[in-house]
Amino acid sequence: MCDLGWISILFDWKNHQNFRIQSWANRTLLNMDDEDPINGNYMFGKQTVLLHPKNRYHQDAKIDVVLVHGLLGGVSFSWREKDLLINEPLGLFDMNNKNESHNSSNTTTLKRPVGEDMQNYLDSYKEVKAREWDLIGNEFEFVLNDIPHKENSKGNGPYSLKGNDSTVRQTALNEGYSQCWPSDWLPTDEEGLRVIGVDYSTTLSEWLPSCPLKQKNHRTLEGRTDKLMHQLLAIGIGDRPIIFLAHSMGGLLVKNMLVAARNSNDPNVRKLFEKTRSVFFFSTPHHGSPLATLNSAYRFFLWPSVEVDELRTDSPKLVSLHNNFLECLEENPMKIVTFAESLPTEFTALKVPILCVPKDAADPSVGELYELPLNHMSICKADSK
Repeated sequence: MCDLGWISILFDWKNHQNFRIQSWANRTLLNMDDEDPINGNYMFGKQTVLLHPKNRYHQDAKIDVVLVHGLLGGVSFSWREKDLLINEPLGLFDMNNKNESHNSSNTTTLKRPVGEDMQNYLDSYKEVKAREWDLIGNEFEFVLNDIPHKENSKGNGPYSLKGNDSTVRQTALNEGYSQCWPSDWLPTDEEGLRVIGVDYSTTLSEWLPSCPLKQKNHRTLEGRTDKLMHQLLAIGIGDRPIIFLAHSMGGLLVKNMLVAARNSNDPNVRKLFEKTRSVFFFSTPHHGSPLATLNSAYRFFLWPSVEVDELRTDSPKLVSLHNNFLECLEENPMKIVTFAESLPTEFTALKVPILCVPKDAADPSVGELYELPLNHMSICKADSK
């Protein structure tokens, strides 16, 4: 590869505007670099990608943050900063095929020409606003975006933070678009984070032709759990404290992994459960989803996929999984934070807005619970740092 020039090409691709190309290039280089002080002994598989640090980092990681997306998701889709595209109707198939380039440098700002008198007025106005700002520059608070509509008794906020002139100036400097907010923003507040993304394909419908060699049992919760757990263990997940961020079905995968790890007799597998310190659930259907229980007419049109069929409301599989997960929390009292959607999501095929995971279905009956004014796809996308 060196003789063919691929090393330099991959290094260039690490800065590509397409986030998936960045991730693929970084994964390939990491697997070739056995001298990396943190990741040199690990092998990243097809479903795992290192999001931070992207270059050699000589300080040992203290905490692993693992991002697990859900149905129709992906690292480059689920965890990006919120944008106008989030209001578009949702299709039935994998969102990883969508255009992921969000390059702000392509935006052109047009300015209307103004006369001298108008310019003088604008300059005077700016001076007045500047004087006003000097008076209030240290006496206000930022109210956080997406304030919860409701919270349970364990929710404790806060939902605002004190602002000052330096805060506003720093915010202005951070106006660049984030294609993955956890990897871009979390390490700036906490040193020693290693951020890992999980990527896998899903679909809502079986109408899309699939590979005949790909067996459906590989798409079940158990099939995905086994494969993902081994890939996470292969990159050292379990060697240090773990925080999971899980959206939608990804939360069920995390729960199933933790239950399987707890029940394992292999100490190398069990450590994945023992090292988990917190799980953040974003609209996870702990008790099922209405998508899996549509009436017969809609089911005929949608032809629900294997993934969707497993999400039937209060199905024995989900009930058993949740009870086992609650037993896990008795042995390892990890912190649980849940965000529930309150706005419906529109699907292009059905032309009907659906509340994919109602609050009752998203409530794990443990930890903090916040009901946000967001839909199923926007709830995991931060609006601002």
